[in-house]
Amino acid sequence: MKGRIDKLKKLLGEFRKRVGEITGRLLAASKSLLLSKKTAETAKTEITAETAKAEITEKTSKTGTPKIKESIRQKRVIAAYLLLTAVVFTGVYFGQSQRAEFKFEQNRADSLEDIEDEVKEVTLLPDSYLEEKTDEIKFEEGQAENKENFIWPVTGEIMANFHDIFNIDNQYRFHHGIDIEAASKTEVKAVLSGLVEEIKVDPVTGNTVVISHQDEIKTIYGNLSLINVKVKEEVGKGQVIASVGDSAGLDISKGYFLHFGVEEAGQYRDPLDYLP
Repeated sequence: MKGRIDKLKKLLGEFRKRVGEITGRLLAASKSLLLSKKTAETAKTEITAETAKAEITEKTSKTGTPKIKESIRQKRVIAAYLLLTAVVFTGVYFGQSQRAEFKFEQNRADSLEDIEDEVKEVTLLPDSYLEEKTDEIKFEEGQAENKENFIWPVTGEIMANFHDIFNIDNQYRFHHGIDIEAASKTEVKAVLSGLVEEIKVDPVTGNTVVISHQDEIKTIYGNLSLINVKVKEEVGKGQVIASVGDSAGLDISKGYFLHFGVEEAGQYRDPLDYLP
C-alpha cells in the first residue's frame, strides 16, 4: 500500500509540473498579446487620421476585418488551442499512468492467488497418494533388483524371440518366450532361487519345468531331456535342473535348444527384459 501511495504522489508531482509549465507558457502568450495591443494603439495615435485610414484600408482583408485585429484573434485561437492540447495531454498521461498501475496491481494479485492455489494443492495431498507413489517406487526397485539377479539358463544364440508368430495346425500363435540354441545335453540352470511348481509334458514345449519365485514371477524351461528336480523342491540360483533335449514337438524352433519363458502376475513377459 505504501508503494502505491508513493507512486500516486509521484504522478501528482509530475501533473503539477506539467500544469506549471503550461501556465507559464500561457502567461507569456498573454503578455505578448497585451504588448502587441499597446503597440498597435500607440501607432494609431501617432499617425494622422488619413494615414491611419489608408493603412487600415490597405491591411483590410477580403471580409473587411483589419489585419491587426485578425492577427490578435489568431493568437488568441492559438493560445486556446495550446491550452486545450495541454489539458488533453495531461488527462491522457494521467489516465494511462493510472491504468498501468491498476494493471500491475491486478497482475500481482493474480500471481499471488496462483501461488496460494499451488501451495494449497501441494499441502492438501492425501496420505494415500504419497503411499501409492511410495509403493510404485518400491515396485520399480524390485523389478530392477530381479533383472540384476537373473542369470542366463544356458549360453547360446537366440533362435526365436518373444512374440514371434508361428503356425501350429494352420493356426497362427505368438511365441511366449525365447529359444536359445544349445547342444544336446547342455546343462540348464535355474535363473533365480525358487520352488519347483510343476513338471509336465507340454504339446508345444515338450518336457517342461516351471519354477516359482518371489514377486509373482515364474520361469519356464522347455524342450528338456533329463530332468534333475522334483515338484515342491527348493532350488538355488545357478543350480542345474535339467539338460537340453529335442522333446518340443510344436515349438517355433526345431532341434536342440532351450525354450525359456517368464511369467509375472499371470502374464507372459519378454525374458530379455529380465536377463542381464
